[in-house]
Amino acid sequence: MVVLAVAGIGVALVVLTILVLRLHPFLGLLLATLFVLALTPKSSWLNLQLADQLQRIERVSSDGLVLLSGAVVVDEDYLWWPTDSDQPSPSFWRFQNLDWVDSKQRWARPAAIEDSSDPNGPSIATFGVGDSFILRSDYEQALHAWQQARFTTVLPRLAKGISDTFQRIGLPIILAAIIGACLLHSGAAHSLILALSRLLGQQRLAPTLMISGFVLGIPIYFDTVFYLLLPLAKVFAARHKTKAVLVVMSIIVGATMAHSLVPPTPGPLLVASQLGISLGAAMLGGLVVGGTASLAGYLYAVWCNHWMSISILGSTDTTCSSDQIADETASVPSPPKVHALMAGLPLLIPIICLGGAEIYKHLSLSPNSAQSDQTLQAPDGLWLLFGDPNFVLLISAALSYLLLRRAVSSKESTPLIAKALSDAGVILLLTCAGGAFGTALGQLGVAGALAELAPNLTATYSLLPAAFLLTGLIRVAQGSATVAMITSVGIVSPLVVGQTLPFHPVYVALAIGSGSKLMPWMNDSGFWQVSTMTGMSVQQTLKTFSAALTLMGCVGFLVTLLGAWLLPLI
Repeated sequence: MVVLAVAGIGVALVVLTILVLRLHPFLGLLLATLFVLALTPKSSWLNLQLADQLQRIERVSSDGLVLLSGAVVVDEDYLWWPTDSDQPSPSFWRFQNLDWVDSKQRWARPAAIEDSSDPNGPSIATFGVGDSFILRSDYEQALHAWQQARFTTVLPRLAKGISDTFQRIGLPIILAAIIGACLLHSGAAHSLILALSRLLGQQRLAPTLMISGFVLGIPIYFDTVFYLLLPLAKVFAARHKTKAVLVVMSIIVGATMAHSLVPPTPGPLLVASQLGISLGAAMLGGLVVGGTASLAGYLYAVWCNHWMSISILGSTDTTCSSDQIADETASVPSPPKVHALMAGLPLLIPIICLGGAEIYKHLSLSPNSAQSDQTLQAPDGLWLLFGDPNFVLLISAALSYLLLRRAVSSKESTPLIAKALSDAGVILLLTCAGGAFGTALGQLGVAGALAELAPNLTATYSLLPAAFLLTGLIRVAQGSATVAMITSVGIVSPLVVGQTLPFHPVYVALAIGSGSKLMPWMNDSGFWQVSTMTGMSVQQTLKTFSAALTLMGCVGFLVTLLGAWLLPLI
């Protein structure tokens, strides 16, 4: 219970420092991480340090032999560490009658040592599966290290958590920021919107805005997508006043779901990294669940449009022509036109390459696959390359930059890229701090504590609603979807990594992403952005923005739960 108490206070610190003290989320996560690291109990710290040295009991025979997880040493003193204890038993044990299994001396007969501190200690019958043995010398050395360096190692462990997270997700976040900036300022985003508008027709602008918002929301942050598309919604609302609610909500329902479900947006990217999920699997799952949830949000927007009316700020000019509508689709001066196919390539390349690599991997590992390992060697090398997020996003970033250079000079492009890197730096620091917080919770031993509290949590589908509700509660408490995902995955990931689940871990990531959509209200910056830029009252924003996101989060979770049941992917 101490472990769960420390974890609970750590999560509360994240919320309180952001909500009450008004600290930047990066600082809030750092303080919470330092708290968790400093208050990590001795047993958790020793378990972490001795994880590689512990020899766990996998089986106990009727004649007193135990099958261990690794090799042991003859004539060395061992300590017995029961699973339900925070420290080893004081009895000393040595091993006899070693037998080889899988090239290791794993079958052994433990015998109590007469000169141990507890000669009348536990009998062989006391040993249970899951208990461990540890070399006495290793334990004493680790115990001495804990006594000497309990607090002096806090900052190095914090730094390592940040650096490890950066190593996993740093480059994808930076490259995604470059892609987003280049699409925005090269006119590529402008061309994609116009192409969708021509494809669906001027009268179907609402679905155009929804699809555009979803596609552009993958590499571009929600606030930027909203700024980009709102001028078009204003002009359309001026000519079709009865559809003002519909066009505004169409932008919202498209861009927000991609923000929480489809990498390389920082939130879902960190969740995928912490859960050990490939970027391709996370993208495919996010596209399916996010697309379905966005459709549900769009249907809600259609319904809202029947009984609610608004007058969008700046939408009073009813004489706009089609050319003016096109001009309003960009929030920056319109650069030379980019062909829609070229404009879409930076977005299509990651989806095709990473998604294709994930599908190929799944099919090649299928037990029904007729191909042998030898026939897979050549294509595997190619798919391994195109399944590398860093490589694929680097190609997309290079292509995006070429599009930018066609539109602006090198002198103009440099500050644009610098601004993108600056914005990405803030998000990257926040994400890395969240990764360090998750690492600290993992070292705390949250997984074991939760497993004791709810032993069937990972064996059933109950992990999905737990992850969904936990993320939702954190989102409601402090307002940021990204911080909610970062905090939640820190608690959930120890229950997923290295565990046997009845479904693919990608469903846990989708449950977390869906939970981050629950009930955004006045503590959410996006809430006020929508309210102030559209002229909606607080009550109207709650009925549209907040209700739509909550509905989409619930629909996304139901689709996730259904997918885990019907298509577990294991």
